[in-house]
Amino acid sequence: MIRKRYRRGASLIELSVVISVSSLLLVVSAGWIHQSMKFGSVVRSRQNLHHSLLRLGSQLREDVQQGEAMDLLDESKLVIRMNNKLTATFAISPERVTRIVTEGERVISQESYSLDPTGEAVWDASGLPTSITLTIFRGSRLSQVTRPKLESKSDVRPIDLHVRTTVGRFAVPVVSAP
Repeated sequence: MIRKRYRRGASLIELSVVISVSSLLLVVSAGWIHQSMKFGSVVRSRQNLHHSLLRLGSQLREDVQQGEAMDLLDESKLVIRMNNKLTATFAISPERVTRIVTEGERVISQESYSLDPTGEAVWDASGLPTSITLTIFRGSRLSQVTRPKLESKSDVRPIDLHVRTTVGRFAVPVVSAP
């Protein structure tokens, strides 16, 4: 009589192959998950920066268009005088643009708009006293030492924000009583 032996389990080699394949898949998928989470974080950060710059552009246009006069102080500070005794000051620092609204010496409001720490914000005062331009260039992740110099006008830096606006465009005239 011939007996057939049936195997009821898996051999040690089969189990080790299955464990090694599953661990390899786990390691690869963990790398993908980490990379996608990192990419999501970068996208969220970029969106927040974009939203901040849109708010800055809108507020700058509104203030300048309602203003009567403006002055650019030391290439980093724009002062806008409005006809209702308010003064709006936009000050550029490496990480942010700060807007301060004052009435006389009293500070009414203060807002900060985040910038890309590797970027650069520049006022163009060639149209003063009637218009002003704010350009915010996107920075590169390379340092100033390793970044190649711009050789010609064809080398253009990417721009995050470009706002050109005219003074007094929507200013409300002050009517004085006789």
